[in-house]
Amino acid sequence: ERVAVVGLGPIGQLSARVFSIATREKGGEVRAYDLRQSRVEVARAAGIDASAEAPEAGWADVLVDATGSVRSIPSVLRRGGKNLGPSRARTGFAF
Repeated sequence: ERVAVVGLGPIGQLSARVFSIATREKGGEVRAYDLRQSRVEVARAAGIDASAEAPEAGWADVLVDATGSVRSIPSVLRRGGKNLGPSRARTGFAF
């Protein structure tokens, strides 16, 4: 599966690393996003494909929302997928 981690604070950093390890053997892919370049650099130093650019719409099968903001979800999951994050309950998105 393709996993997008949005938000690279402590929870996002940990999530990106865990999913990277978990998907490595299965041919999955993890991409992480944050608006703060310093957080992107920390993730890259750990071997995570990270960017400050907006995620490509519909790329992810799984979204890990580590931002705490409901606005991150539609940009990543326009065409479906699974939302693994706290915002799911607040938005009503059912993927």
